[in-house]
Amino acid sequence: MQDLLAAERYAQALFELVKTSGEDVDVEAQLVSFSSALQKDAHLEEFFVNPSYSAAQKRQMIEKLYPKNQTLVRFFAVLLERNRFILIHEIAGCFKKIADRFQNEGTVEICTAVPLSGASEAAILSKIQKFAGFKVTVKKEVDPKLIGGVVVRFYNKVLDGSVKNKIENLKKELTKIKVV
Repeated sequence: MQDLLAAERYAQALFELVKTSGEDVDVEAQLVSFSSALQKDAHLEEFFVNPSYSAAQKRQMIEKLYPKNQTLVRFFAVLLERNRFILIHEIAGCFKKIADRFQNEGTVEICTAVPLSGASEAAILSKIQKFAGFKVTVKKEVDPKLIGGVVVRFYNKVLDGSVKNKIENLKKELTKIKVV
């Protein structure tokens, strides 16, 4: 939990720094791309978290990767010096959420029991955009355990209209009833 709070603080600090210079979109793309590259290449991630390599060696690698973005190089250097580089994936995720809010955008996760038809997806997206008040990018998931209905997640909100949830709520209500 403390690591997530630290990641949010680092992400917020970086965002405040780059938003004034208009670099927020560029830094967001580079940060998310870097996090993704680390997740795909275990050797690269191992290099950055391995204590046998010095912070100076790691910084040299970052300077080679980002020769034109000194803000990002300095940010990564701070993480390396404070042994917080391990939080890079959480920081990238938090930064993306902060940047999306600032740019009036967001990612919406839609989970259904069966794949949605194009018309159903468009109707759900239309309602979500009106409700949320921002431009949405959709991340779809299919989970047969839901039985039916839809679960929508965005920011810290969950709209659960699944049959599974309704059955669980009904079960809770029925256990509260005392039989005389």
